[in-house]
Amino acid sequence: MPFLPADRGNLHFDVCGVPNAATLLFVNALGTDLRIWDRVVEALAHQARCVRYDMRGHGLSWGTASETIEGNVADALYVLDTVASGRVIVVGLSVGGVIAQALTALNPKRVSALILCCTGGRIGTPEFWEARLTALQHSSLEDLSLQIVQRWFSPSFAAEHEAAMAGFRAMLSSTRKASYEALCRLLRDTNVSALQEEIICPTQCFAGTEDVATPPEGMKASLRGIVGAHFTTLLGCGHLPCVERPHVLSELIKGFISENSCVTAG
Repeated sequence: MPFLPADRGNLHFDVCGVPNAATLLFVNALGTDLRIWDRVVEALAHQARCVRYDMRGHGLSWGTASETIEGNVADALYVLDTVASGRVIVVGLSVGGVIAQALTALNPKRVSALILCCTGGRIGTPEFWEARLTALQHSSLEDLSLQIVQRWFSPSFAAEHEAAMAGFRAMLSSTRKASYEALCRLLRDTNVSALQEEIICPTQCFAGTEDVATPPEGMKASLRGIVGAHFTTLLGCGHLPCVERPHVLSELIKGFISENSCVTAG
């Protein structure tokens, strides 16, 4: 389990796949860790190099997450610069997609392509995140885990995978509360829509028809500033397609990479 020393903490990361192939950097959703990508990475690692990391206070990373988009981009670049050179494909989910947009816009020479899952220039409303922060003043993440995790998945997935739902509640509950709150404040205060015109690389967006957090039409409107972005809707899927539809998502990512000739060394 590799770790990187960081100011006021450390960052846990994982690298696997073909050493000299193109690199994909995965950026996670709020309250999750790098394991959400397990089945996607398993499918992609035969043709690419996959880099994942836990945001501060999530998974095995220590410390408290930054409340600023710049701080979170810096962490992603720190991991990336440690393990890869040249241009990479960035894959961001939910808040990870917000971070991925900023990373791509601010560092265009580092990104060859962008893949966004269930995200937007802004996610939710300031009022929604303020309400979540208020709830956390009186409750633990474990107390709120059922309510939160139910928003991650389609009703059918939740009903058919009780053990998995319990596992994701445990994942969320193990998140450091201060980090979860910091990222809630980031989502409350951040809108990266103004940066989208700076994103000039090929961009593929995936939305789930059962996603209550970033529904397809809202997601498309929120990402309209990315010129030439392509949108694909995943039927019956909630907010975490890498968990609900890993095979479908993996095949679509492979197709996007192939079409854009992104799988090259470095």
